[in-house]
Amino acid sequence: MIILPADRKIDLSNPPVLTLALVLINCFVFFFLQGGDRHDIDAYFHYMESDLPQIEFPARANWLEAQDRRHEALEVRLWLDGSPPPPEDDSDAAGIFFDMQVDGRFRKALLNDEIITPAHPEYDTWQLQRAEVESIMDRWVSWRYGFRPAEPSVTSLFSHMFLHSNFMHLLGNMVFLLIVGYLVEMALGRRAFIGAYVLGGVAAVSLHWLLNLSSAVPLVGASGAISAIMGAFAVIYGLRRIRFFYSILFYFGFVRAPALIMLPLWVGIELFRIWNNPESNIAYFAHIGGFLGGALIAGTHRSIDAPVNTEFMDAPAQEDESLGEHARAMALVERLRLEEARPLLQKLHEQDPGNQKILRQLYAVTRFRPDSEAYHEAAGKILSLPETDPATVQLVHNTFRDYLKRARPGVRIPPEQYTHLAQAFVKGGYLEEAENIIRLLLKRPRASRRLPNIILQLARARHKARAAKESRAWLQLLAERFAGTEDGQQAEKMLQWHKQPQE
Repeated sequence: MIILPADRKIDLSNPPVLTLALVLINCFVFFFLQGGDRHDIDAYFHYMESDLPQIEFPARANWLEAQDRRHEALEVRLWLDGSPPPPEDDSDAAGIFFDMQVDGRFRKALLNDEIITPAHPEYDTWQLQRAEVESIMDRWVSWRYGFRPAEPSVTSLFSHMFLHSNFMHLLGNMVFLLIVGYLVEMALGRRAFIGAYVLGGVAAVSLHWLLNLSSAVPLVGASGAISAIMGAFAVIYGLRRIRFFYSILFYFGFVRAPALIMLPLWVGIELFRIWNNPESNIAYFAHIGGFLGGALIAGTHRSIDAPVNTEFMDAPAQEDESLGEHARAMALVERLRLEEARPLLQKLHEQDPGNQKILRQLYAVTRFRPDSEAYHEAAGKILSLPETDPATVQLVHNTFRDYLKRARPGVRIPPEQYTHLAQAFVKGGYLEEAENIIRLLLKRPRASRRLPNIILQLARARHKARAAKESRAWLQLLAERFAGTEDGQQAEKMLQWHKQPQE
């Protein structure tokens, strides 16, 4: 059974950077560090070609009998009593070898010289050949960096969560990480998210460790850390109703449910799997430890009033609503019901002030009432747009020319806005309109502090356009009218340069 949140697609304009980074790291480790890693098989073949089976297998059988594991001991005795086939076909020997490797209590006693003691007649041979096998096993990335409860290390406590046993293991984990990691990273922020991932992974492996102290089977996979993120998700979104995708055998669908309900459900699914398949090699208790650890981490985060942002989850609904409102507005425009379309477009503009398309449409539906307050407001918003790109300047220029013709009883452009327009038109290359505005501003008793610099930019633009006469005229005006300013002095220097004979 699979249950995954499916309420929000990844926003590529604000991607979950750390979630994507974790996916890339896991893929890099699997394909480039683990790729083709078969040193466990190499160790087995080396083992079978050595003297170790004849030395260790009898000791293994004795140890198993002492532990009252007679059935396992019998399998070893049967192999010892028969004529073993070649190593590549010897599945029984392989089973005995790998059982020895992952039996933590046996390995501990073996490596501590308690099974093959210094008094053993072949102790020196055994010690040398066992060291060679251990060396080959250490080349196996999953063995060296996977977490072995019977032989724990600080490194493997963290490194295990970036290893995977096969491609399908990796693929399944990365799909879960992308879907749930995105929702948690956007809510908690990047620092808290990576903390929840790492600490949740440690919580997951800790429960597995506690319940498997004698196991030397290496635990690998990001499942525990991802389970922690899922537990954190349930607590972060609490009673908020989330859309979930579910799959039971061949049946699947979607359902809405409070996020918090998923925590006991996810834990319950893992407990059922343990009950249904107790011999499975999947670390279900690590998943449970991850769920509970992630929930505790998220609960602690919320209890200290740390910032949590769940508002981004409302964006799709708002976008859907906006699309509906916009469609209704456009339908009204097509039927020339402009007065009904205007408040809809006004609302959309207030929700998304940076959307120039909506602003243009708002201006278009108000321009047929050039005496209305709505028309003057719409024109003023366009004329105040920053000159960020040529398309925006062109929109401002076209609206300005139209507004001059239509506005009733007259235009409503304050001096500071005229100054902004003059600068925008100089940058955009609309020099005639810029000159007309500058002449208008020069007639006012108090000129803007920005005006001298705009005139200097205009003079340079005229000179670049090979209109030398107009350029000198503006420089002359600037030098005389604003003689004490830095721009006026710059104009004086440029005029002196113009007077020099040119070769």
